[in-house]
Amino acid sequence: MKLKVLNAQSIFDISVQYMGNVESAIELAILNNLSITDNLKPASEIIKEQSGKEFREVVDYLKKYNQQPATALTADLEKPVNNPTGIGYMIIQQNFKVG
Repeated sequence: MKLKVLNAQSIFDISVQYMGNVESAIELAILNNLSITDNLKPASEIIKEQSGKEFREVVDYLKKYNQQPATALTADLEKPVNNPTGIGYMIIQQNFKVG
């Protein structure tokens, strides 16, 4: 079966959407000659074989509520933060006031 990749989907998203678990991501990656960390192109096709490892409850739930996981980082989300904030970047008596 051929599956179409949506925008911002990773191999893990495809695995959850069509197989109901993330463990099948490795099988999908091997079958399609991909790495599990590859950035997938929208509208590209992934080949999926039938396996007994599918969790139909998860697949049916996602289909029933028209949910399509898309959690991959996109180029705009990978940009570094210009002015990082938070306790890890604060300096006592400069921008972190005690007392």
